[in-house]
Amino acid sequence: MYLIAIFFLALVLRTLNIQEFLFFGFEQGRDALIIDGILKNSDFVLVGPSTSIGGLFHGVWFYYLLGVPYLLSGGNPLVASVTLILLGSLVSIVIYYLATDIFKSNIWAITASILVAISYEYILYSRWLSNVSPAPLFIAMAFYSLWKFISKKGEKFFILFVLFAAIASSFQMILIPQFIFAVVLLNLFGEFGNVKIKNLLIALSCFLIIFLPAIIFDFRNEHITFNSLRIFASESGTSNGGRLLSGIQVFGKELYNHLKLSFINIDSLVLQIGIVITVLIGLITKFKKSEDRKILAFLFSWVLMIIPLIIISPGNPQYYVGFGIAWILLVCFSLRKIARFRYGFLVVLVFAILILISFALNINNLISNKNIFFRTTQVDLNLKDQRAILDYIENDSKGESYKFVNFTIPSLQPEGWQYLQKYYYPNSYGKNGDLIYITIEQGVYPVWENKWIGDLGKTRLESERKFGLIRLQKRIVEK
Repeated sequence: MYLIAIFFLALVLRTLNIQEFLFFGFEQGRDALIIDGILKNSDFVLVGPSTSIGGLFHGVWFYYLLGVPYLLSGGNPLVASVTLILLGSLVSIVIYYLATDIFKSNIWAITASILVAISYEYILYSRWLSNVSPAPLFIAMAFYSLWKFISKKGEKFFILFVLFAAIASSFQMILIPQFIFAVVLLNLFGEFGNVKIKNLLIALSCFLIIFLPAIIFDFRNEHITFNSLRIFASESGTSNGGRLLSGIQVFGKELYNHLKLSFINIDSLVLQIGIVITVLIGLITKFKKSEDRKILAFLFSWVLMIIPLIIISPGNPQYYVGFGIAWILLVCFSLRKIARFRYGFLVVLVFAILILISFALNINNLISNKNIFFRTTQVDLNLKDQRAILDYIENDSKGESYKFVNFTIPSLQPEGWQYLQKYYYPNSYGKNGDLIYITIEQGVYPVWENKWIGDLGKTRLESERKFGLIRLQKRIVEK
């Protein structure tokens, strides 16, 4: 019963006001248009969204995963978002079973599960209509399988680890070196164990099957992916000390953000340092059994999987998607030990109070749609205002054919607006006419706004309205 309650807690937090605040920018529109092409035109693709490395793409399975809710709902982006939210809500359930196996304590397993359910970072990942969103579930499943493997529960769990790690990495490619680094660390800690050649080959086959579409794409396109990775590795290998120092600085900043976002989301450096010190105190106390050392090796390998980001690319928040779950489990492991001290319950009580304060702040953020890390410069976009604009245009045009133009940030990437118009008002999509409606996002510089208006030819401004932070101009072509 408590697992059902935790699942619904996670679900409620992740769906809170999502019908109003769903972020639907150019990337969401781009992905939806590609999926629409797959469903309606059988325009099957082999790779997913592009990464920050030119020529390297995320796996294609994100498109086919979202193809199901888009197909069943006729293209409704809210249904697609809720699908990802459902997957994100399952993470806390997987963590419950993993924590039960690790801690051998139902209380601490429930605690870890609730902390993941209310983690602001993982709430946001679930609410983000993005290829990153499904990754946490498969990261959790991968490490659950890895724990089973190193706990001598059978080599089949090693195969499952590779399978789930490959699926997670197909949604977020930067996870591949991170999973590899975690395995290397476990080996260094002496906790990984041996794998038979047969099972190793099966695991490798699972990995290749998951990435087979990308491999076919690479062969069809003159090895664009392989060459891009080779060039990137070559440039990284010749980087100077200054770049490495800069990477460490950015990594430190992101690490602080994720320590905060994933657990106690209170913006205080002193507080976060205090939390880390308290956790370390709990970790360095004498272990009573060898199982504690295995747990610590496992959790540290998971937490430290982000180290390769210092060299590869430390500056994108979503690259740390696997870190927060491990940090929550490590905190629980430490507090479980501290609770056994004479006055340890006071420390646990302080943590509980801080968690409640953080939870209240998170609810406020969700209600007011603030501190959403993936919106970056597009803080003005939300489905409520976008839908209101489209409804107003359709009513105001009174059946007259009109041209729909979008001045966006980043510049001139209107895919989000195009898809929403195509879904809500398909009869008006792609039309032209002397009547022009222009959406102008908040970050558009006036100089570019004037230039783009000029590019439309001679027009007369009829009216201008604001919907939230977005301006809407109605113009008439003058002949």
